[in-house]
Amino acid sequence: MSLPNHLTDLGVDGVLWVDKAAISPGAGEEFHRCDWFTAAFSYLAAIAEQRHEQSFGSIHSISSRLKIPERCFDYAWANRILLLIRRLEAERLKVDEATLFGPLPAAKVFLTHDIDALDKTLQIRLKQSVFELFNLVRFTLSGRLAAAGEALWRALRMALKQSNYYFLDEVADVARSAGLDTIFYVHSRRRYRSPIQWLIDPSYYATDERIVKFVNTWSGYEKIVFGLHPSVNSWRSPTRLHAEREALQTIFDTDIRHVRQHWLRFSWERTPNAQATAELAFDSTIGFNDRAGFRCGAALVYQPWNLTRNSTSKIESIPLILMDSHLYSYNAMGHHERIALMTALIQEIHAVGGTAAVLWHPHTLASDYGWRDGYRDLVDILASHR
Repeated sequence: MSLPNHLTDLGVDGVLWVDKAAISPGAGEEFHRCDWFTAAFSYLAAIAEQRHEQSFGSIHSISSRLKIPERCFDYAWANRILLLIRRLEAERLKVDEATLFGPLPAAKVFLTHDIDALDKTLQIRLKQSVFELFNLVRFTLSGRLAAAGEALWRALRMALKQSNYYFLDEVADVARSAGLDTIFYVHSRRRYRSPIQWLIDPSYYATDERIVKFVNTWSGYEKIVFGLHPSVNSWRSPTRLHAEREALQTIFDTDIRHVRQHWLRFSWERTPNAQATAELAFDSTIGFNDRAGFRCGAALVYQPWNLTRNSTSKIESIPLILMDSHLYSYNAMGHHERIALMTALIQEIHAVGGTAAVLWHPHTLASDYGWRDGYRDLVDILASHR
């Protein structure tokens, strides 16, 4: 959608991407036939994705399963559309925009960490080696032979090398030194686990003395919050989520309100309702496993719409726009590409006065991964935009 000259600053290269359903048929410019509230709602409610789920089941945060132009995920289009509505209303009333609505909200980015591992276990060796072998095939077929060679080396290193995986205090200290709002999501392991849970879920217990000491040490710092990183099959089970939240609260003697589903397992119809029923309040699952960007075109804390129930969800979503594996595992970027992508995403949040989360797994500071410099770069970029 091309914007009039005096509104081009609200778009990207003078345009906004909108759902065609928001444009009424008829003569005249599309801009004047667009229902901008519908355009924003289509993004925030992920209407196309929810309809896909109704027909084919949940994509579980894999963007490649959707037939939606990738450009829709590159920018916070919903924020930009809402800023356009704000501007148009001020023009209609012939009132200064800031006087009518107040200043643009300050941008906020949460630095978040899923605690998936404290030690290099057999499960991690299996999962990561298989994943890297998959990358080896994928890169080879696409002609990226250098990336394929690196994937093979990582698979061998993951399978055979011993490594330390405990970096929680280092990660927390770096975030504290930069003054960043930080959330650590902790797994609440049950005694019995199915074979799938044994392979996929984190292997530590929340009662592990290292976790208990870490939480006790850092819970007094006002910018660090602890949340639940529940089991892989909990995405549709309020009973399981509630039990895992209660267990974590008992161990740490603190109120647990934040959650992010393990492996970003997520259903629009079932997950927000299950989380809210379990008395959780803030979710940061809505992002993609296989690419960075704005899954709902949004950098906003908001209550998503449930298309099946025809109502808003009770839990509030903090969109996830970037995680470490986007930069390394899925795309095998070079240093300059990583810096450019991280910078562009953070700048977009600040351009629209938005709120979102980024994710870095603490154990990836291990030499097996070699992602330590990437974490430092991300923290530096976040700190420079505060």
